[in-house]
Amino acid sequence: MIRLWVTLVCLLMAVAGFAHPPAGLRVPSLAARILLQAQAELQTAKVAAAADGRMNCCIRPMAGKAPGCDLCLRLRGRCDCGPELVSGNGVCGECKAGYENGRGLFPKDAVPKVIAVKSPPKGTPDAALAKYGELMNEAKRTLVKEGRFGCCVGNGGCDECAREENCGCAANLLADQRAVAKDGAKAKKLGICGQCLNGQAAGIGRMGHSMAVADMAVMADDMGEMTGAFSARMAQEGSGTTWLPGSSPMSMTMQSPFRGWDVMTMGMVQFLAVDAGGKRGERQLAANSMLMGMAQREVRGTRVGLRLMGSLDALTNGDRGYPVLLQTGEGLTDRQHPHDALMEAAVTLSRPIGRGARGFLYLAPIGEPALGTAAFPHRESGLEIPEAPINHHWNDGTHITYGVLTAGLQLADRWKLEASAFNGREPDSRRFQFDPIRINSYSGRLTWNPSSDWSANVSYGFLRSPEASMPTENGHRWVLGVHYNRPGNGNLAATFIAASNLHGDEKLGALLFEVTQGMPSGSLFFRMESVDKDELAGVPAGTHRVGKLTFGGLKELPGKQRLGVGAYVSLSFLPEALKSAYGSSPVSFGVFARLRTR
Repeated sequence: MIRLWVTLVCLLMAVAGFAHPPAGLRVPSLAARILLQAQAELQTAKVAAAADGRMNCCIRPMAGKAPGCDLCLRLRGRCDCGPELVSGNGVCGECKAGYENGRGLFPKDAVPKVIAVKSPPKGTPDAALAKYGELMNEAKRTLVKEGRFGCCVGNGGCDECAREENCGCAANLLADQRAVAKDGAKAKKLGICGQCLNGQAAGIGRMGHSMAVADMAVMADDMGEMTGAFSARMAQEGSGTTWLPGSSPMSMTMQSPFRGWDVMTMGMVQFLAVDAGGKRGERQLAANSMLMGMAQREVRGTRVGLRLMGSLDALTNGDRGYPVLLQTGEGLTDRQHPHDALMEAAVTLSRPIGRGARGFLYLAPIGEPALGTAAFPHRESGLEIPEAPINHHWNDGTHITYGVLTAGLQLADRWKLEASAFNGREPDSRRFQFDPIRINSYSGRLTWNPSSDWSANVSYGFLRSPEASMPTENGHRWVLGVHYNRPGNGNLAATFIAASNLHGDEKLGALLFEVTQGMPSGSLFFRMESVDKDELAGVPAGTHRVGKLTFGGLKELPGKQRLGVGAYVSLSFLPEALKSAYGSSPVSFGVFARLRTR
């Protein structure tokens, strides 16, 4: 089994390295720290410009960001897109993109065209803006050397994508041109950023004009640029208070502001036909679902957030969930338990405390303590895999907990230290009722994000009486997790997890490696696990090391909604003691349809 692990991990990392030959498997960018400094200088310049009445923009800023577009401030030293729009004229490309993504202050049809901003600022820019320009130029030179910056406009390229450490606008525009040549008006476009749209309108495009500027699409608002509850980038935040790589894509959809609150939603439903295989595998039609809403605003320097998340798993799948061979947890064997109807109800508070540090609180009657990695439905590497991992209760089994209090400190979006007091008992089988709220367990977690593409964490938790069937037995859990993400025209996400559950003198370990390679047409996914199991019913007593490989793919269908169809296969690896009960080499398979927001 160890040889198989080593061989497959090396093979998958090699495949990942050649998925995008120009970039390869990237190491953390040397420009990461420079870009953070540049963003801070830009915010300072925007605050000063707004105070001087120079930021008369026409789009609503993202929560936690200074008002006004970046482009006009950089090129003109001010923004007058609001008055220009009221006068019946157009706006800059960045503001146009903001309208396309629902952040306009006026009706969307009030933006007839893009008036390219290309005039240099008059006079000497303020110190912060000048420093921002110097830092961005230095960062861009580094990004070009690393093969991360392929912009579609000249004059130094866009800043918007550079701040995300990756610009694929040239590749996107080329793909869009080919798609239009092939499919005409029905072509599905990837789009370019708003600053590149402005550059194309200004005549500094680097790829010719085989497509009219009016026909060029803009990318969806980069939610990574939206401020999160515990970081400067919402894309960096996973379930509970976990962090992901900052370059991770976001599935949230911006809604219209509600009384000063920025509102975001996301949802997903999967319809499955499962044959779990072997002697104990069951067949079933199932449906898993998740709907989440978030809102946040700034209140006197404090970022206040609200979260609500639910699921209809118990209604669609019943009390016994759906078949997953070798799965255990919450009293079930070979089945994945349904999630509670209410999965999270939480209030978040965060506030800067000086020197780049920010303190935060997470208060949740139902939520997730600081233990383990981002839960499998919330990390990009596992989001598209329809079958739950069999290490679920070694890593993220506490993602639905009745009673969580978390306090933490993060520094410059690089380091985060947090501690939780929470209820150690797993949810019971009454999925539509509230469990008792107790605070009887504790945990701590340290997270390090060395760049926007990497995130690593280590956590420990003491869980009092986690299993209702063994009320006098307490548990200790250690988890090490590493996430990697590489953005581009086809996002690559990978996760490695090593975890251990200690019950008395017994130590049960678990390993997981999963990767999802996204593509414009769909995705390919792979998961490999090795877990010590002592709760399998109907088998010889003791601890059994089991393994599982799951692989498959999904094809995106045309349309405004993200509807896809796919299939997967799972191979189980068993010790001799389990083969009489399960069969020598059980094979599970399933077909599914997935519908996601955005």
